[in-house]
Amino acid sequence: MDKTELLNLLEQMKLDTNAKNSAKSLSWKAFRKAEMLNDSALLPMLCDLIQENEDNKQKELRSNIYFVMGSLLRKKMTVEYCQYFIDRLGIETDKYVLSSILDQIASLRIPGEVNMDLVIKCSRDDKWLVRHSAINALRASDSEPCREAARYWVKQADEKLYKNEIIYANASLNEIGVMEDIELLELHTHSGIRDIKDSALNAIEAIKRRGFTN
Repeated sequence: MDKTELLNLLEQMKLDTNAKNSAKSLSWKAFRKAEMLNDSALLPMLCDLIQENEDNKQKELRSNIYFVMGSLLRKKMTVEYCQYFIDRLGIETDKYVLSSILDQIASLRIPGEVNMDLVIKCSRDDKWLVRHSAINALRASDSEPCREAARYWVKQADEKLYKNEIIYANASLNEIGVMEDIELLELHTHSGIRDIKDSALNAIEAIKRRGFTN
């Protein structure tokens, strides 16, 4: 696939508001085709397209580019492009675009040498959409800073105010937590909010299965 073909696919991924059946829409088909891409040589092309479409009017196009980048990185992790992907969190400002990047990051297994500081920063963002996606994305990196960022939300005592944050943090520790986190997670095992209780119990069970320690 050359750059022109790639751009055509990205344009087809834009929302098709006239489609009566999403499964038959051009956009839906384009997303499924994008998910099938597996050539890591497309990554530098995608970076070029981002640079060429930095205008605020091209937010949807960039979101589609991030979708493709995430899909490619899931199949073949490349530290250089993964770091580029994460670094875009410091450039994009739209909450929907930021959330789309973070949702892709959550599905990756990120090497330890990749700097996750911007994801951690987003986990305290004042916009809930960004914050929730970022807390969920902490699971992508088995690093102490990401665990500590998740612990911050697990420590919150006000379960009603921080319900979703605690649930996402529990889910991240389900993936990256260590034995030392069990005592903290136990704070929520008797919660009156079922999703908080269940996510804490599931995280504890997952950590015990791994048997990891710091």
